[in-house]
Amino acid sequence: MVKNADDRSQTNRRAYLRFDLGLARAAGLREAELTLTLVPSALGFGSLVPDSHFRVYGLLSEAEDSWPESGITWKNAPGHLPDRPDIHTPDPARTTPVGDFTIRQGRASGTVTLTGKALLDFLATDTNGLATFIVCRLTNESAQGGLVHAFASKEHENAHPPALKLRFANP
Repeated sequence: MVKNADDRSQTNRRAYLRFDLGLARAAGLREAELTLTLVPSALGFGSLVPDSHFRVYGLLSEAEDSWPESGITWKNAPGHLPDRPDIHTPDPARTTPVGDFTIRQGRASGTVTLTGKALLDFLATDTNGLATFIVCRLTNESAQGGLVHAFASKEHENAHPPALKLRFANP
């Protein structure tokens, strides 16, 4: 779930994704595509959030790639500085933007896909076989009680989980 609420920081949310790249090292990587499935959250009102701009960051600090899936809190989240003035985005010293997307006001389903050089460059820097992505909504709600955007996880009953598709040059 992802939310940006300036008036009540305890309601802010980010999504964290980790992919095990296994043997798929960056050598010969030609294309990368990160796909997220938007699902209804049943939290908040779409009319209180305009078209929403999102930014996805890649975690550069590989020491933080082994975060516990069910143990992330606002204070221990990878790439996060809890006392930073801009609490909606991660620490720029430990992360890098890999892509942006926009979700139209009121939209609660569908897919979003990121591609491009920034995503490829991030994956090319990987040395530990793990890639962590942080999804942040940059657009603030226009009034308290705004929509919480949700993306399907691997546990979702019927929506596709996040997917990272990699294409390599022929050997």
